[in-house]
Amino acid sequence: MNKMACLNGRLGSIFRSYELKKNVRCVIASWGARRAMPYSTKEPGDEDPGPVKFSQSKAAAWKAQQTRSGGRNNDAPYYQPVVISASLAVFMLYFCVFREENDLDEEIGRPLFDRIEGLKAKQLEIALKYNREHGLPTEDLENELHALGIVVK
Repeated sequence: MNKMACLNGRLGSIFRSYELKKNVRCVIASWGARRAMPYSTKEPGDEDPGPVKFSQSKAAAWKAQQTRSGGRNNDAPYYQPVVISASLAVFMLYFCVFREENDLDEEIGRPLFDRIEGLKAKQLEIALKYNREHGLPTEDLENELHALGIVVK
C-alpha cells in the first residue's frame, strides 16, 4: 500500500502524500481543520446585518447572580441557611464551651520542651552559638545551660 488519500473533499488534497502508517494522524488533523472551518448558510447575495447589539441580545437580561447561584432551578428550601447556621452554632458551643477537657487536650497544652527530651538544651546551644557569632550577650543562655547540667565551652 503506497500512498493513500486521507480525506475526500477540499482538505483531502492537502494530505494525499501521507502513507498508511500516518493515516490516523491525518484523519485527526483533517477533522480538526474541517471542524475549525467556518460554516455558513448564507447565499452569496445575502447582506451582512452587522454585529448584534448587546442591549438587544439575551445576554443583556442575564444577571450575575444567576451565574453564581446556578440559575433559577434552586431546589433548596428557603429555611436551609437558618438550619445550617443553627447546627453550626450548636456544634461550636458544644466544642468550645461545654465540652470537658480530656487527656488529649492536656497533652496538647504541654510545652514542646517537656515532650521531647534534650530539645531545650539543643535550642539553647544553637542560640548561644548564634549570639557568640553576632556579638550578642550570652550570660542568660549560659546560666540556663548550667541549670540543665551542661558544661559551656
